Amino acid sequence: MSTLLMNQNAREYWLRELQPPLSGFNIHTDYPDLAVVGDFKRMAYELNISSLSIRQVVPEVDVQTWMIACYYAFLYRMSGEQDQIVGVQAPEGSVLPLRIHTEADMPFSQLLSTIAERLVLSNEASLPIQEIEKLVSQSPVVQTIYGQNVAYEASRLNWYVRTEGEKWIAEITYPSRLFKESTVNKFARHFQCIVQAVLDYPEIVLGDISIMTDEDVLAYEQLNDTTRNWGVELTITSMLSRTVKSFPDRIALSSAEWKLTYAELDRLSNQVAHALIEQRLYKGGFVAIYMERSMEAVVSMLGVLKAGGLIFRWTQSIRMIEISILSRIPAPILS
Repeated sequence: MSTLLMNQNAREYWLRELQPPLSGFNIHTDYPDLAVVGDFKRMAYELNISSLSIRQVVPEVDVQTWMIACYYAFLYRMSGEQDQIVGVQAPEGSVLPLRIHTEADMPFSQLLSTIAERLVLSNEASLPIQEIEKLVSQSPVVQTIYGQNVAYEASRLNWYVRTEGEKWIAEITYPSRLFKESTVNKFARHFQCIVQAVLDYPEIVLGDISIMTDEDVLAYEQLNDTTRNWGVELTITSMLSRTVKSFPDRIALSSAEWKLTYAELDRLSNQVAHALIEQRLYKGGFVAIYMERSMEAVVSMLGVLKAGGLIFRWTQSIRMIEISILSRIPAPILS
């Protein structure tokens, strides 16, 4: 095949692959993602994985191809972006944009095979990245790279996993004007989670891969530990009474229009309670409340509880048959 024809085929390939719109770089940054110029830093993070486990799980494909697939899974889980473009280092050292569509129900094995196929096609259609950008009329085409010692100023994040004896080291290059070191370290730990998950379950779908570190799990457990020993004798009204005594002038409710302190909330809800009792509300009787979600609705509900009544929220979504049944029950209506 002549060089001219090969060049034409390469151009047609990139025009097909890089049809607009093209995705950008959509993971968290610590600082505004403006033009990134110079001041790049490097980090080396040792992955807690064994060479033996990788050789057992990845016997049929190139390990670097497998790591590229892990990096795509990382980008997808960190951003939720389905259309991912990564600049991958070609054998001769140039950067080639590799565009992969990812979805939550996509098995990792499918992602891996797709990347392996696209790498072959991209290498066959290799062109300088500047020529590709000019061809598709967009620069930059890629904003993150998987490769070692790659010089490409537009990249927001460079990633590469190398071996050092039996160790696996993630080499990360990042602009300090965009990321804090602690954030990049957290990225590396998320990547570690992805690598381990895929080693444990090679057929796992991307949406099921957890990126939660041990620190994340502990933080969520503490955040969700809302168990409190309130005591059996406490009720909503008694808790309000205790708060009114301790903090009468603190804001209890607020909206765009007005605010209520705990003392004011207590006084207004008492007025509602007295009005209901005057209407001969008995203990355990129903009170229908027909209001939008508002401060007035909260005041009314507290008043019903103070009067010993039971609250029924009457909304527009109630079916006609329910209204006809409820209308036979004698009950005050607050609206």
